[in-house]
Amino acid sequence: MKRTYPILFVSILMLFASCERQPVTPDDTQKKKISKIIEDISYHDEIDDIEDICEEIWEWNGNHIETITRHYYFYDSGILYEEYVEIAQFLYQDNKISTITDGHSRYEFSYHGDQLSSVACFDMEDNLSREYVYEYNGKEPTKVSLSVPSASILEEFCFEWLDGNVTKIKYYNNGGYVSSYTFRYDNKENPFSNLCVNYHGNLDDPDAFIERFLLPSSKNNVISGHHSDGIGLNFTYTYDGDYPTSRKCYIDGSVITTRYEYTE
Repeated sequence: MKRTYPILFVSILMLFASCERQPVTPDDTQKKKISKIIEDISYHDEIDDIEDICEEIWEWNGNHIETITRHYYFYDSGILYEEYVEIAQFLYQDNKISTITDGHSRYEFSYHGDQLSSVACFDMEDNLSREYVYEYNGKEPTKVSLSVPSASILEEFCFEWLDGNVTKIKYYNNGGYVSSYTFRYDNKENPFSNLCVNYHGNLDDPDAFIERFLLPSSKNNVISGHHSDGIGLNFTYTYDGDYPTSRKCYIDGSVITTRYEYTE
């Protein structure tokens, strides 16, 4: 009993605007590490009020994530049910993520020096399903190209940066410009520093569980985003010092609440 948000802007905003710009290199100086993320989506359908809950448990070995276990729940007639569980496992080589598996896909990471150069995604039959390729201007990625060989699809996301934050993303499909997104930020610490991982905007998308790790973005927390078609989103936070403990987003009659717990 889950809901799909059809607006591409929502997925792009959630994926890009809440992540740190170095996708997969843990930071030894990071003071706080995520231990739990609880995402609560409340909305009303044609019949009644519905609440979906997603809880992630993060297990660490030093500054390396070992596993993320994601539990999906939903309420029905006031009773909480667990719908299913996903587990992502992380492997490392030379202190960088080399492989992530989640039970239905395997992601293989390649690097040029310390920078992520490409990520290939394979299905459980070992067929290449899609590939990400990264281009940089110095330390910051300026383009991420996503190709889907079986469908002859090429999507490109081009980034504009200011003070470590993405201020604009231009989206292209098969070489044609489609739309753009602009963002504003606070001055607080992103709790996912140097991990490029955060909540995504669509519980129904199984790929988004892992692919949050593949799309680079900003060091601070996004407070608003606007689509070139005029759609806008705003976020409010509560903080413990410089780190957010919760975030709220209102969209399409829904309230999306995300809560964060940390370990030192």
